[in-house]
Amino acid sequence: RLASWTLGWWRFLVLPFLPILPVFKDYTDIVRWAAENWVRFTQWAHHHKIHVVRYEDLCNDSTGVIRDLCPRIELGFDNNMIDTKSPRRAFWGVGAPEVMMGKPRPIDKSSVGRGKNLTPEHIEIVKDVTSRAAGEYGYDL
Repeated sequence: RLASWTLGWWRFLVLPFLPILPVFKDYTDIVRWAAENWVRFTQWAHHHKIHVVRYEDLCNDSTGVIRDLCPRIELGFDNNMIDTKSPRRAFWGVGAPEVMMGKPRPIDKSSVGRGKNLTPEHIEIVKDVTSRAAGEYGYDL
């Protein structure tokens, strides 16, 4: 009885404040949720005037992207920012200590282009859900 009474109150006091986790019945649900989530992110970023960097651009031209970002965050560009062979150093307090203390490594490009692994049905879902927002970010679907 005590447990059921406690769980009863817990359900009303705690559950409303927990984030709702999505439940997926198949891969199609996952693809649709991911596409919709990406669109919501782009809308949020646009609303808050947040500059978004495409990961593909960071992989293909990291120097150019970082040079473009530095003035936006009022930080001077330094070639050490892109050097993966030398030990890292903090740039005027920017960077998480646990990352800054780790061994430098190049940007992981393995996720770029993975959309080609989607089924034709999933590609159509992504196109239908994201086409307008994708075009605004330079993606050609």
